[in-house]
Amino acid sequence: MISGFNGEYAFLSNMYPCEIEYQGYKFPSSEHLYQWLKVPENETWWRDKIREAVHGKVAKKLAANPKCPKVENFYEDEKIRLKFMVTVIHVKFTKNEELKEKLWNTGDEELVETNYWNDTFWGVCNGVGRNMLGKLLMNNRHFHRDFHRDFTIHPIEDIENWYSCKDGWMPHYRKL
Repeated sequence: MISGFNGEYAFLSNMYPCEIEYQGYKFPSSEHLYQWLKVPENETWWRDKIREAVHGKVAKKLAANPKCPKVENFYEDEKIRLKFMVTVIHVKFTKNEELKEKLWNTGDEELVETNYWNDTFWGVCNGVGRNMLGKLLMNNRHFHRDFHRDFTIHPIEDIENWYSCKDGWMPHYRKL
């Protein structure tokens, strides 16, 4: 088990600095992209500030501002949050060969995003949590490494086609 995304495994964290590109924009980390996705497309001022933040923690703080608008039902519908995170993980690990290899090299280890800030949706705190980030990373690793290493794939955008499992919702994938 890989418990905690720090040290040798810091690259698994969304805070890990790695330039990624999405829809023609560059982001300094996957955290920047996740926070940016939370904001409606027409809110360009907020999106620009989040994308240009000096660190993922600053991007997260900006998006947490009560004045920062969120996409409709962001907090009420976990499938929206999961869809955004699947997109983030896909972009981070398919467009960066070094990170992709590092993820594949975790083998079949369970990936657990432990934390001390009580995030029990994305991670595990004091032994409690759903660890959805870890599960989505393992899902991505398994699919890309074992089934479609040589293909460009992307999670189906239609979240109604996701499947329900004991841990929540997981994406089906399709070849582009």
